[in-house]
Order: sequence, then structure tokens, then C-alpha cells
Amino acid sequence: MHFSEKKLKWLVFPVENFVREYYGKFLLSAVAAERGWGAIMAYKGYIRHNLPAINGVVVEMNMTNSERVDRYLSLGWRVCAWDEEGLIYNNGDVYAHRRLDDEALRKLDLVFLWGENQRKDVLNNIQGIENKLFLTGNPRFDLLRPGLREFYAPAAGMLKNKHGRYILVNTTFGDVNHYFGRDYNLKILREAGKLTTEAQESDQIARENYKERLFRAFIEMLPALSAHFPEHKIIIRPHPAEDFDTWRSATQGLPNVSMIHEGDPIPWLLGAEAVIHNSCTTGVQAYLLGRPVIAYRPVQSDRYDMYLPNALSYQAQDIDQLVTLVRECTSNPGSINQELEQKKRSVTRKYIESMEGAWASDRIMDELDKLNVNPQALDPAAFSAIEKKNDQPSGKKELLANFIMRFKNRLTGNTPKVSRLPEKSWDNYTSQRFPTLSNDIESDLKRLQNLTGRFSNVSVSHVGNELVCVYPSEN
Repeated sequence: MHFSEKKLKWLVFPVENFVREYYGKFLLSAVAAERGWGAIMAYKGYIRHNLPAINGVVVEMNMTNSERVDRYLSLGWRVCAWDEEGLIYNNGDVYAHRRLDDEALRKLDLVFLWGENQRKDVLNNIQGIENKLFLTGNPRFDLLRPGLREFYAPAAGMLKNKHGRYILVNTTFGDVNHYFGRDYNLKILREAGKLTTEAQESDQIARENYKERLFRAFIEMLPALSAHFPEHKIIIRPHPAEDFDTWRSATQGLPNVSMIHEGDPIPWLLGAEAVIHNSCTTGVQAYLLGRPVIAYRPVQSDRYDMYLPNALSYQAQDIDQLVTLVRECTSNPGSINQELEQKKRSVTRKYIESMEGAWASDRIMDELDKLNVNPQALDPAAFSAIEKKNDQPSGKKELLANFIMRFKNRLTGNTPKVSRLPEKSWDNYTSQRFPTLSNDIESDLKRLQNLTGRFSNVSVSHVGNELVCVYPSEN
């Protein structure tokens, strides 16, 4: 390990979904190191179970666990947070019930918000915390800006060279096509105390029944896309929590359709001639990247559809409309309805801060710099023998329940059969959501330096095989 052992103020970032969070937190870590901080990134299980007792700042990815905040505080850490899922949700009441913990929020030093819509919904449900809420945006959207998106250009170029012309289908059906089976999401919500009334239980079941119809409609659209666009490859990219085997099964007999889940989604969006989704964050990302993006909406619900990603997309109500829109996008990608784009931009400003002006990363660091944090030396040995803990379900009862659920799903046909199934283990699931840390972090930093003209005083290194450290260079 090569980072300086001089005293630094330390930031720690737990990461859940590598492809969703890693590069945004990498950028923020570089901004922090530029200002004299050290930053550690790792899978959330490593951080939460192995954090040493020093005075630094943990920046959590949600605001839902007061006991976890207490543990950080007991070790001497300051605790701040943003919500990775605080941009896209059904409505303010559902968001508050499932994503906000009053007790946890009151213990946090700072809360960084996506934009004004999230701020409104937080304050409508929890009062007296106005002074700790900051409209900053999220660092991962910094990398979608016209100058910074070139960070992904090498990877996007390789994808286009490898796959040729392709249409990207992004899915988000983890609640009905979960890695651990159809009923897993419902079980987790019950155990987390989010379904405590008959009305909440009924609403969740109705939500999942609706998503099941939409899920099946996405599977049924694949043969039409395959037939109408034989010169394109149709690539399905599921959410990391989904059962990939379901999509592999759906591609059988369709020669130009593949399920691929590799790497960050941004290069895939940049290389696609058209992007298809429904209620998915990638719809927002594709729009901000200037890519042709279509919301496929063969069934609709004002209650269960996600407004923002669909509002920023062209709308297709059936297969015929979808084929027409995809053909327009792939044959005439430069045709943009400027009036419609202006309306979309106006909508976006209500939800996303820092699309222009200072980066979200700089806005966040402006606030973190104000915290009273003592510079300390972080002993490399604190992480040298880190134990792999992945926040998995524990105990024979939990493992047996998972097995019974998967067996039941097979019997009832909820999970389509495929020729070969990998073992459904928690370690495999964790690897699917957090496959690997970047092995080329020096190259990642060099691209940032070349694109921005910043970070000449920043260095990076691995801590063992599990963490990445970003820190000020030695003078």
C-alpha cells in the first residue's frame, strides 16, 4: 500500500451496486483528495463490518437504518448520507414509508439531496431537519455532463466495435424477477417492517401483479424487435438484482437477441442506437446523455409507474408504436423535437440539481469541508486482513426459507426454466451486484485528469483486494 501515512481527514463510501455507484464515488473521492482528504471505497458489507475506530466521515447510501448510524457514531465517525434511490419513486408517501427513517435522519450531520422534488417529499414527512438538507445532486450524474461523459468513451467504443449496431433494453423487474425468486422482495419488505397493515400488504401485492404484467410484456416484445431489426443486435441489460436466467431463457430462438450484464451502464447507453425501458433510472441517464430513449408502456398505472424516467422518454403504448419509434431513432438519430426537449429540460430541473454550474461532487465537498473532523493517520493494517462479510441472511432458518421459496417458484412456474442454473447463493448474488473493483484505477484517474485538467495532486491504490483508496499525492 502506498498512500501517505500522514494525518488526513478520511471519507468512507460503502458501495452496494458497483455499476450504479462506483465511478460517481470515485469522482467525489478525487475531489476530496484534491482538497486534502483521503477516501476509501468498498462493498458495503466490508465497510459496515470492518470500520476502524477513528474520527472520519461515513457517507451512507441511504437513510433507513438508525442502528447502523449508532454503530458508526460509537466508533467515532461523523455520519452523512444521500439516498441512491431518492431520485425515482412512485410518490412522496411511499418514498417516506420505505426510504426515510426519522430517527436515523436526525442523527446525521448532513443529507445530500438529488433535487427540489426529493427535498419537498422529505420535509412533508419529517420536520425540523431543514438545516441539514442540501440540494447538491449526485456525483454519478456529474459524469453525464458533456465534458465528463468522455470518461466513458473508450469503453463505449469497444462495445460498438464488439457488438456493431445495437438496441439496448434496460429492465428493472427485481420485485417480480428477483435472483432469489418471485416472492423474495415481498418477504424482505415484511421482515423490514414496511408492510405492517393489511392496506400496505394489499398495495404491494397489487404493485407486484402490475409489474408482473409489464415484465411479461417486455418478454413478449423481444420476438418483434428481433424480426423488425435483423441488422441490429438486441441487448437486454437487466437490473443487477434480477434473475438473469429468466432473460437468457427469453432469448432462446432469437438469433440477434442476447442478455448481457457487463460493466457500467453508461458506455452501453452511449453506444446504443436506441434505448428501451420502463420506469428505469437509465431512462433519465440516457436522456441526459442525449441518447434516443423510449419508454415502452403497454400497460400503465398512475400509482405504480415512475414518472420522471418515462416523462423524459418518447412513449410507445404497443408493439407497433415501439417499432415505429425505434426505426425513427435508428434511421434518423439527429431528428429532435426541440419544443419537446425544452419541456423535458424544465421537468428535469425540478428533480435534479447541478445539471449545470458547480459539480455535485464539489457542492458536497463544500459542505463536508465545514465539518469538524480531526486529521488522523489511517493504519494500513486496519484493512489488511479484512473479513469478507456481505450483509447476507444468516442462520439455517433463513437459508431453508430461501431454498423452499426457489423450489416453490419452480413448481408454480414463476421462474422460467433454463438449461443450466448456477447455484443461488448469497455470495453469487453479491458478486452479481458488485462483481469487482476496477483493476485499472490508475487509468481511471488519468482519464479524469486529462478530461478536467484537475487532480494532478491525487493518487490511487488498492487496499488488499477489496478496497480502493484515493488520497493526496506526496509533495
